[in-house]
Amino acid sequence: MIFLYILLVVLISILAIAIAASKNYLVERTILINKPLTEVFNYIKYIKKQDNWSPWKKKDPTMSQEFYGEDGTIGFIASWIGNKEVGEGEQEIKNIINNSRLESQLRFLKPWKSKSDAYIDVKEIDADSTEVIWGFWE
Repeated sequence: MIFLYILLVVLISILAIAIAASKNYLVERTILINKPLTEVFNYIKYIKKQDNWSPWKKKDPTMSQEFYGEDGTIGFIASWIGNKEVGEGEQEIKNIINNSRLESQLRFLKPWKSKSDAYIDVKEIDADSTEVIWGFWE
């Protein structure tokens, strides 16, 4: 009987933690690029160029990709189908603040369904250096 009470307390504790725990997250990465801000921003606002630095592209260089709309503009969508690590999904440009921020939405379809908002911020350090902050949250 004592075992059942202990088991019940453990299960209730796990359930309480699961309910109280935040379901949201934020992931950010920062890099310093030795180029002027406008040059950096004019590069990062094009989703197709993300293939040159994206950690997902490195996990599956042969992933299938399709593009809809004009890259570097609001409404552009890049979709992919990749291996088990990369899965399937799409990214849509939602907002562009010139020389400051690119906002997009990531929609993962496989291996699980989820949506995340993503951004790339650029900040001038000096005339020849730009800090780039890439992040996403849910």
